Amino acid sequence: MKSTPRGERRQLAILEAARDLFVERGFDAVSVDEIVARAGGSKATVYRAFGSKEGLFEALIGSVNREIADNAGTVQLDETLPPREALLAYARTAAASILTADLAALYRLAVAETPRFPEIGRRFWQAGPGPASALLADYIGRRQKAGVFRAGDPSRLADRFYAMLVDRPVIAISLGILAPPDAAWIAAHAEEVVDHYLVGIAA
Repeated sequence: MKSTPRGERRQLAILEAARDLFVERGFDAVSVDEIVARAGGSKATVYRAFGSKEGLFEALIGSVNREIADNAGTVQLDETLPPREALLAYARTAAASILTADLAALYRLAVAETPRFPEIGRRFWQAGPGPASALLADYIGRRQKAGVFRAGDPSRLADRFYAMLVDRPVIAISLGILAPPDAAWIAAHAEEVVDHYLVGIAA
C-alpha cells in the first residue's frame, strides 16, 4: 500500500526525531517511546513503517545517504569539459554534502552499531558512498576509452579518489579534530585532491 502524503510527513517527522535523539544520546539510550514523544504519532506507526528501532535506524541511514547520492548525482561529469573542471565540480558538491556535523555523527553511530547490526553498515555503504563512487567510476571508464585516463580498474580508481576527498576529513570531523568545513575550505581541499589525483591518472 502506498503511503499517503500525511503518512509520508509522519514518517519524515519520525526520522528527524530519531536522528536528533540518536545523535544527542546514542542508539541504545533512546527508546521508541521517546522518539514518538518528540515526533508525535504512535508507536504503532513506528513499527508499521519501520518494523523495529533497528529498522528505523537503518531507514535513517538510508535517507541521509540518499540525499548525499542525489546531490552528487546532480553533478553531470561532462565529458566535453576538461577533466580537471569536471572532477572539481563533482568534488566540491560531494564534499559539501558529506563533510557535515550530522553525517559525522551518523557515521560514528553506524560504526558503533554495525558489529551488532551488520545490515546498518551495509546500508550505509550502499545508500551513499557506493552509488557516488559508481558515478565517478562510470566517468573514468569512459575517459579511459577516449584515451584521456590511463588504464586501470575504474571502480578502484574511483574509490581512490573518493578516499582522498572524504575519508580522512570524515574521520577528523567524527573525532572532533576538524570542525565541519566552510565553503572556502572545501573548495581548496577539492582543488588539491583533484590536482594530485590527475597526476596519477592522466594518460
